[in-house]
Amino acid sequence: MLPTFGDKLHACLISTYVAIAGIYWLPGINANLIAQAKIALFGTLVIIGLARFRISHRQQSNLYFLMGLCAAAALTTNIINENAEVAIGRARDFIEPLLWLIALFALPHRAFPFLLRALTWAMAIFLCLAMYPVFAYAGLLPDFPVPPQFFEGGPYWLIESSMVSNSGFSASRTGWGAVLAPAALLAAVLFLKSPKPSKLLIATTGVLLIGALASMIVTGGRGGPLALVAAVAYGLATTGGLRASNIVLLAAITGVFLFSGAMAFIPDLFFRNTDAGGSLFDKLNALSTGRLASFVAAFDRWQEAPIEGVGVENARVWLDNYGIVAVHNVWLRFLAESGLLLFVPLSLVTLELVRLSLNKVDANIPRASLVIICGLVLGLLEPSVVFGSFNANAPIWTSVWIMLFTAKKRVRRFGGYSGAFGHASATRLGRFETHAGPH
Repeated sequence: MLPTFGDKLHACLISTYVAIAGIYWLPGINANLIAQAKIALFGTLVIIGLARFRISHRQQSNLYFLMGLCAAAALTTNIINENAEVAIGRARDFIEPLLWLIALFALPHRAFPFLLRALTWAMAIFLCLAMYPVFAYAGLLPDFPVPPQFFEGGPYWLIESSMVSNSGFSASRTGWGAVLAPAALLAAVLFLKSPKPSKLLIATTGVLLIGALASMIVTGGRGGPLALVAAVAYGLATTGGLRASNIVLLAAITGVFLFSGAMAFIPDLFFRNTDAGGSLFDKLNALSTGRLASFVAAFDRWQEAPIEGVGVENARVWLDNYGIVAVHNVWLRFLAESGLLLFVPLSLVTLELVRLSLNKVDANIPRASLVIICGLVLGLLEPSVVFGSFNANAPIWTSVWIMLFTAKKRVRRFGGYSGAFGHASATRLGRFETHAGPH
């Protein structure tokens, strides 16, 4: 059965939100207008999802339950430690991705190939825009200042140096890498979804991935470059085997991994006048711009209240040259803030995602496990990646949906999508079957 006009509109709304979710401002456009557009899109899709909601598979039901449990734990612990406003904000970290999955699963099965095409174009447009900072940094395109509203209360040097060439179009300097890394990988798995992608398509994918990596390095991202390269290396090691050609590629990627890490951390070491003296730990801590010390501090804070945590404000730590910041590690941050009451169900959600990402899927459907690996690595270095700011989380959770939708237990055969920019015939679309039957 062919998708209806309503199905296509639903798919276009989804792809539009994913494309603009990581964009917080653009030159000449009011930043509040962009924010309101994202809220309107997300709200509309959630309403559609809830109107058509049904739990039809145990696989996604487990994830729904665990994420709801995390939201309840975050709400309860922060009501104890903070106030209702903070508690609701932390609960939203889990409610928003849960609602997003519900909105995506509301899309009929017949519209899946159309959505893949729409997402492919959306990600291509986003990645082309994401390379603007590289050209601005090289002086090939105009450089624009970041709207000051995103840096209220921030360090003076960050406000003075906030240009698109060192911040991207995000709300923070390192936040650009957190947005861009999973989006780049999602684009890659969409581009290469066909069993035998063309050489042109492979080359295009490579150019966009290199451009995304360059954009993250230029803007000073830390977790983004490392997570992107680690996920690609993992993909080569697990899907391509260890043939001689892949060993060369892995060696090259390892070199880029080390180079990107040096480019991300060493400038701060020299230009922020960080004292790198003392023990080996002090030197490594200086190289990580205080992250190692913040990890130790977060663990110490958790020990003060192991069950319910110490709350959002008390879990923040002091970093030299940066002031008081959230711990740049998703799991340690939640452990310190909400204790074992949140950390245990959060760990179960993470394990569930890893388990689902390892499920085999049909050969002609994109593998989303690389995006999950990317999110896990990012979560070790950034405070709000898989859970936190949902605008930055949208590519990861969209890939989770693709992974759930195309899991072998759910999809038996799908011949309705042949390539990244191809078109499926009505005859082939009619052969799409699932264990669940028509949706």
